[in-house]
Amino acid sequence: MTLSRQSFDRLLQAARSAGESDLERYELRPELGRGGMGVVHEAYDRELDRVVAIKLLAGIAGLSADVRARFLREARAAARLSQPNIAAVHDATADAIVMQKIDGTTLDRHPARDPRTLAALVRDSALALHCAHTQGVIHRDVKPANLMVEPGPPSPRTSLSRSAARSRATSRRSSGRR
Repeated sequence: MTLSRQSFDRLLQAARSAGESDLERYELRPELGRGGMGVVHEAYDRELDRVVAIKLLAGIAGLSADVRARFLREARAAARLSQPNIAAVHDATADAIVMQKIDGTTLDRHPARDPRTLAALVRDSALALHCAHTQGVIHRDVKPANLMVEPGPPSPRTSLSRSAARSRATSRRSSGRR
């Protein structure tokens, strides 16, 4: 299910009513991907003049308070993590997580088949997951389709946007993003 501009506008209106108008600063751009709990879009942060990724709860209307609370807990847990191969969480509400945008491709689509390159990607992913685990955050959905690899030297970044329940691993950057 695609989150349309109308759905995003409804989310903004609800946020304004709840006194959470920070999402207005983001200009929603094309969809980047989707998972079991949300849809990820590229977005432009007007206030800080940067491109980010914004994960929005799928089918925002009608979600229970428990689902929203879990989403926010997961964002908070992911935001506490600081490791070169973990995408940074910049902001969150009960309906959206704003994070560093990772430019690149998922590991399952990455062209590298050289054993040394793949070993480096696995090593860097493991380091990110170890960091998360030492802080009590469990990924629960580690797979090549959830690992982002940026252009340049291998360095996977783990984007733990759904901690303790389900995060996603990605590769750290060699330039800057998400």
